[in-house]
Amino acid sequence: MRVNMIRGYTLLLLHYLLTQTKAEITDFNWKNTGPGRRITDSSQVLVKIDQAPLLICSFRCSSILECLAFNYGGPSQTCELLKTTPIVAGLLSSPAVAEAPDWNIYTYAKPQKCPAGGVPLPYDIPYNLGGPTVEGYTCSSHSWILDQMKNGMNACRLVWYAKTDVSGNDAPNYNGKTNPYHEALRNCFVSKCVGVACDAALTTCWLKTTPVADIQPFVGNTGDRNYWRTECQ
Repeated sequence: MRVNMIRGYTLLLLHYLLTQTKAEITDFNWKNTGPGRRITDSSQVLVKIDQAPLLICSFRCSSILECLAFNYGGPSQTCELLKTTPIVAGLLSSPAVAEAPDWNIYTYAKPQKCPAGGVPLPYDIPYNLGGPTVEGYTCSSHSWILDQMKNGMNACRLVWYAKTDVSGNDAPNYNGKTNPYHEALRNCFVSKCVGVACDAALTTCWLKTTPVADIQPFVGNTGDRNYWRTECQ
């Protein structure tokens, strides 16, 4: 009898979850990083599902390796599984991202764990340059970042600036190596980096060890460079 009762409660709970059209219920690994926005590039849609509760939409995306994010239209319960991701951090500045009051963009929120002495640094992912191997965060033990945290700043991240570069101040062990930007950032903890500069293709990178605030001038509009700098708030 007890088994039947438990089974009955389980079915009732499942029915409740599957029929919630407005509740922010996902499989707990997804975060609404684009409220009121929608990726409108139809070439990036893997699957479109009509009348899908948010929970089901998130589970479907989790089950497909190529799915990196999804659009979700609340009132219509329309689920669009995407093979790309917008810029993370709420910037969402890609031309493929449009204002859409009834829609939200969900991206994967990976657990952030760092070695002892390090702090996690989420980083902006340029549009269409995500992927299953892109973690979305790195770790650093740079004293400037640790000081920011001690002074009450609890949200430090690497913010992406296109067509921007900062010369010099390269990490000796990571100076112009041929690796994608996200692989370069995996070395941030060892190099105690506070930023990274990469070429236009984002395949050759230089880890930086001095905060941008200490470098003058901040050089902009260089077409062959991209720069991520640590910003805290």
